[in-house]
Amino acid sequence: MYQKLMTATYRRTEQDLEAAVTRSRASLRGTLQSFHLMGQTLCDDPVPLEAIRATVFAHIPLARLQTQLQEAERWLTSDASDVFPLVMKRYSYLRQFAPSLLDHLAVDLEPTGSPALLDALAILRDLNATGRRTLPEELPIACIPRRLRPFVGINGTRNRRAYECAVLTALRDEITRGNVWVQGSRRFGKLDDFFLPDAEWVIRRPDFFRHAGLPADPTAAAADLTGRLNTAYERFLATLPDNASVTVDDQGRHLSTDPAETLSPDDERGVATLRAWLREKMPTIRLPELLLAVDQTLDWTRHFLPVGRRATRTADEVCQVVATIMAHGCNLGPETMARLTSGVSYEDIQRITDWYLHEEALRAALADLVNAILALDTTQVWGEGRTSSSDGQRFLFPRRVLRRTYSHRLGDFALEFYTFIADNYAPYTACPLSAPSATPPMSSTACSIMSLIWTPRNITPIPMAISN
Repeated sequence: MYQKLMTATYRRTEQDLEAAVTRSRASLRGTLQSFHLMGQTLCDDPVPLEAIRATVFAHIPLARLQTQLQEAERWLTSDASDVFPLVMKRYSYLRQFAPSLLDHLAVDLEPTGSPALLDALAILRDLNATGRRTLPEELPIACIPRRLRPFVGINGTRNRRAYECAVLTALRDEITRGNVWVQGSRRFGKLDDFFLPDAEWVIRRPDFFRHAGLPADPTAAAADLTGRLNTAYERFLATLPDNASVTVDDQGRHLSTDPAETLSPDDERGVATLRAWLREKMPTIRLPELLLAVDQTLDWTRHFLPVGRRATRTADEVCQVVATIMAHGCNLGPETMARLTSGVSYEDIQRITDWYLHEEALRAALADLVNAILALDTTQVWGEGRTSSSDGQRFLFPRRVLRRTYSHRLGDFALEFYTFIADNYAPYTACPLSAPSATPPMSSTACSIMSLIWTPRNITPIPMAISN
């Protein structure tokens, strides 16, 4: 929650700064043109030094140059010079949650962390508890990024608003980098908590190496693994002449393939006839229309809205939820989905993602869809929903957290999710396997919701094909 609040603050601030740049695009372009002309004049050898000033003013009037200098000074020294001054203007918003979070957020340092950060947090907690408004004379600033220190000021002129915003920013960044760990957190916990205590490892160590078939002596590990690899190569080469699955020649290794089944002319005509019949019988429907049609019957989008708005929700709110589910379920992302959708902004999708697309809401929506499938008589043709099968999907996970694993198939850090599908084709849940402490990407469970709605028998027994 703390990370979302701080990141949302910076995101809105960056959007304000981008809007200011867009409004001043014409003046900035004129200033760049003047700078380009002056640079060309200075670098032009045929222009004598004593004629440079006259040449510049011949192309750029003095009044226009003075105006451009004032505009440039505003961008270099005012609030528009950096994102952080605009963050300071949102100080009143940060104060709505920062004191309570600092009281309940118990943090500690890894060996790579800065002790000055804990001292700075202690000062902020003391100011919140006592109600004092002025900062102490000596402040720890080693934890504050160098680019933010000029905004804080020097001893005697320290700006509390700037100092508090800088410390809150540093706390978010240090937790993300792993230099600070949060007590009781599985995602941002202490690194040593993920390992066995030394005393317990000494007891379990002999059994581990005995069951693993590995040498307990570290110096013998290299020789043992080398011997195993050589044995595997020798066994492969010895069975290679009789191996029907792989052959090796001068061009490299080749895997065998099964010959494709050849159909008779009558079977080919029958397959073509069947395809034409299916193409004629299967109507098409757009995915957003299908999601909205199911919502009219099951009201599944209510779980992704505030409790007070569920009974009086509007059509715009339903469209926002549907666009959010499609953004994650189709792996488009909020930004791309906002560009493809009219009437739903990036802020709407990101707001629902941050605050309402959580595990409880996803489980409740999936429960509504699964129960609706079980209520259909046609689902008994496939099964009663008492057995299930599962398969894994891998998702890239580049975020730097403690518990994540490397996927050689994807060539990057990734999470693997197992989606469980009942015998009546209802994907009722998905669970992470490689990093259970990390927050799963919404795409996996959102896909489950869309898969349930996408299945034709959820609405009508007539098969339906989904167009793009």
